[in-house]
Amino acid sequence: MTNTRLYTALNHYSKALEVLEESIGMKPADEESEISVPSPLEEKILSILLSRTSVDLVIKETPNPGKENLSTLIDLDKRLKQHNAIIHQCENLLDWRTSLKPSSEAWWWFPEPSKHRWDGRDWLWSFLTLVVLAAAFSLIANIAPRFLSGNPSIQGAFAVIAQSFIALLTAGSLLTNAGQKSIERALERLNIPNHFRAEVKFGLAILLLLGLIGFYSTLPWFAAEANRAGLADKSAGRFTSAQVKYEYAIRMSPDYSEAHFNLGSLYEDLQSFDEAQREYQIAVQGKLRNDNSSKLTFLKASNNLARLLILKKDYNRAVPFLGKALSFPGVGEDFGEPQNLCADKSTNCTKKVKYDLLKNLGWARLGQERFAEAEPILRAAILLDKDQVPAHCLLAQVRKGQGDKAGAIEEWKECRDMIKPDSEGLLNPDEDNWLSIAQQEIEKGGKK
Repeated sequence: MTNTRLYTALNHYSKALEVLEESIGMKPADEESEISVPSPLEEKILSILLSRTSVDLVIKETPNPGKENLSTLIDLDKRLKQHNAIIHQCENLLDWRTSLKPSSEAWWWFPEPSKHRWDGRDWLWSFLTLVVLAAAFSLIANIAPRFLSGNPSIQGAFAVIAQSFIALLTAGSLLTNAGQKSIERALERLNIPNHFRAEVKFGLAILLLLGLIGFYSTLPWFAAEANRAGLADKSAGRFTSAQVKYEYAIRMSPDYSEAHFNLGSLYEDLQSFDEAQREYQIAVQGKLRNDNSSKLTFLKASNNLARLLILKKDYNRAVPFLGKALSFPGVGEDFGEPQNLCADKSTNCTKKVKYDLLKNLGWARLGQERFAEAEPILRAAILLDKDQVPAHCLLAQVRKGQGDKAGAIEEWKECRDMIKPDSEGLLNPDEDNWLSIAQQEIEKGGKK
């Protein structure tokens, strides 16, 4: 009885296959052609698949199906596999599988498409897809800590989370079994030929990487905005907030010299001289861009770094920084005055920087007791800006070192007379110190 059921099922399967072959001809579909399957033909294909499923159910219930029946089944299956290409092109195949939920062992519901000449390169596209995804995740690993460390902003955290979510979604779709099935279904619905699907997946990975590269390219903008916000906070006396902004700018763009310089200046105001020296050192060694802000940052950072070294009496290390800055093209010329470096717009910014560089170089030579070299350097500073006090005070010490007591007293008086309190009657720490030394030296000279 069971063999009779099997014979009947095989007979139905054979007739359904014959109907299909009569409709399309015995010749299998060209393996590189795109086949359009009309609705009547799809009905015949569905009939074959259902017939083959019926055969499978009967065989599972048949203890001894018999060699002849099995041989017949094998021959019929060979004929069915010859038409995999046209079955695979059925628009409703995916819907049939969704509704009937055949097991993965029912191979006839999952026909493998004929090999296309492009399929031979699928391994290359798959490998390149993995390489691109690895690059994308490396980029995310580089970007994420910059936004999420320290005091992350809501906007920055959201941007990183969104980028990571898109990356994980893309990688999951391309790498996991469930994801690959989902994307295969989507590509089928979009009528993307199977032999182009590896290339499409590679294209999706490339789009992800390009999006991340585009986002990465905006980091300097985030850095510049944070630096500007830090300057505003410092001007308003919000030093803690300014420090946070500068550090954020540096995370966004580690080689952003302006942010390093501004953070160093803030540390110096907070009397954290070692930290200030570190930031000035980074600013000096940073990549020099061909713009005025970058040039002035280099000059001012070199000057401030050298001054801190001089205060530590490390004159030998200070001199090279000053010498390199003074030999910088255009130093002393008015090549622009960015707001964040030149608060006083009534003066030539780079002229002021050159004065400071000459003054500090003269100071370093004084510390080295190289008085003959220090004197012309300080006189050059005085000629550049006669209204500045420090060069006169330093020249007084040079004169004293040279044994010219009268000349020293004359310069000390010049130093003393040029020091003027501000509108609130206050002096900055350097001028207060110079004034005290000048008065002591003048009094000692008068007694003698």
